[in-house]
Amino acid sequence: MKKIKQYLPMILNIVILLVPFALICTWGYKSLSSTGDINGLFISLSAIIAFVFLVISLGIHIIIHEFGHLVTGLISGYKFGFFRIWKYAISFDEGKMKIKNFHIPGSLGQCVMAPPEKVNGDFPYLLYNLGGIIFNGLFSILSLVLVFVIPINLLSTFLLALGFVGLYLTFVNGYPFEHIPNDGTNIKSLKRSDDSKEAFYNALLLTKMYMDENPNKKAIKEIVKKENYQDFNEPLVQNVISENISLYIDDGELLKALEFSEFMLKQKNMTSILRNLILIDKASLHLLLGHTNEIEKLKNDTGFIKYVKSSGQGEIERYKYMYYTLHEKNEEKAKIALKNYKTLSADHLFGNHVDYDEKLISWTLEKIKWLDKLEVLDTVSSTNDYLKENLDSGNHPYDYVLAYIQTSGKGQGNHSFYSPEGGMYLSVSLRPKYKTSELKYLTGRAGVATVSAIKKSLGKKAYIKWINDIIYEDKKVGGILTESKLNANGEIEYIVIGIGLNLKKTGDIPEDISASYGHLGENAVEKATNSILYYLIPELQKLEYEVDLDIFIRNYNVSLYRKNQFVHVKRNKDIYEVILTGIDDNMDIITEMDGDIIKFSYNDSRIIDSI
Repeated sequence: MKKIKQYLPMILNIVILLVPFALICTWGYKSLSSTGDINGLFISLSAIIAFVFLVISLGIHIIIHEFGHLVTGLISGYKFGFFRIWKYAISFDEGKMKIKNFHIPGSLGQCVMAPPEKVNGDFPYLLYNLGGIIFNGLFSILSLVLVFVIPINLLSTFLLALGFVGLYLTFVNGYPFEHIPNDGTNIKSLKRSDDSKEAFYNALLLTKMYMDENPNKKAIKEIVKKENYQDFNEPLVQNVISENISLYIDDGELLKALEFSEFMLKQKNMTSILRNLILIDKASLHLLLGHTNEIEKLKNDTGFIKYVKSSGQGEIERYKYMYYTLHEKNEEKAKIALKNYKTLSADHLFGNHVDYDEKLISWTLEKIKWLDKLEVLDTVSSTNDYLKENLDSGNHPYDYVLAYIQTSGKGQGNHSFYSPEGGMYLSVSLRPKYKTSELKYLTGRAGVATVSAIKKSLGKKAYIKWINDIIYEDKKVGGILTESKLNANGEIEYIVIGIGLNLKKTGDIPEDISASYGHLGENAVEKATNSILYYLIPELQKLEYEVDLDIFIRNYNVSLYRKNQFVHVKRNKDIYEVILTGIDDNMDIITEMDGDIIKFSYNDSRIIDSI
């Protein structure tokens, strides 16, 4: 029963089209056969003629339909934006007509215009939306009248086809079908909802803005703000606010883009076109962040798979490039997809709107560079020791090692680092050219990179407890161990930075650390790990270069745990109760006690407050 319902619209369409097709065939046959005798050749020829005439009529009526919007739009005070037939869009730039590339699967034409200024908060929309329907109807009636005026011949056969196609398009564009974006659906939404009316107006403004050489991103963000609307189940509202996804991506806020795409996909009444556009951006983000399971799930989405197999859209080819590069690891297919993307985007109508496509491709290229140098292990004694041993052997193609369990994890000094299942344990090798005096900043710089990666990937604010502990919700969720090797000349040969993070709650915690032990609350360990890696490894790569001290100190102080609070510092045997105010450019903490400034060095001091 479900399958019958699914294919019912298609069956009805076929039935509706077969009747006029039969009539056109009959008309064509009569125009070919002067005797009226049945002739097999004429029957076949009339069927071919009918089909050709219907196709030509469809093309003509698409132009008529969009021309109708153009005329009624101009009458209503709208200004020309662009006129599109299939993937070719006509626009004007400084008075010169240009033909640009722009294609929407399932849409054969489009005439978009900039709306007039509102008067008392209102604007004319009815005639502009009815324009295509009116023109299709008028031309179809005129064609059918002429059919009965002129003799039966090929011209009257063509006019019959033109008339039937016009009537068909008048109906399919005028009737407000559920979940199908057409003029009738738009008019119904505009009459029903003030939100839809506002969204329709803003959508036209957005189109005009994106056609500008330098679109005002701030103004665009203001227009598409979710807070501007209340009814998110209105298709016109969905079209406008979905723009937030591409804006978040353009700003590099991938987590926000992913969260907003999830929000959008929960809304009702969404058109299949918009749903697939959102899904392709969501899938692209999952690819970047290494969410393999999410990509596999999409293989069961028949609508999405069908959409990806279609052609003519830059975002589809961009997604294919990312998929073949990061998921399937097929270089040949990736090259073809990238070539197709460049062809489609070369003369795109919204040249500035493809910026985020370019960024996604660039980020894919950046990721594959370090992904090929990452070795992933289930279990290892210590990622730092493992990486150092391989570096010393001189035969190790990997710069980064990731494990999900450490049996002999290492902490600062002679301390061990509890590394059970449910965590991520990463070691990174660096070969910097700077002096050994830079080494004192490395643990702190790695800490800043780590809390930044946690924030960007998981949306959680973690802190650095001086000097190497990662704190979340007042519990220790990770630590950093920096080790270096110098050559015979006292120069840095390599550095290994180890970072361990507790992602989810494990079983029994050793008693000596149970009070301070915490986790980031991420049960999907592999998914969280890959998200963190996406942000963390590129930041750690920057540690090969000398520190920008001002920026580093500022960022460290922003993330310093218990800053501007009372802490207890133990120096040798003495304990001080002080207010922690920050760190200085020597990585010493700056504190205040009774109005005096006191500094403590990590060489002989520790913050001893229990977390």
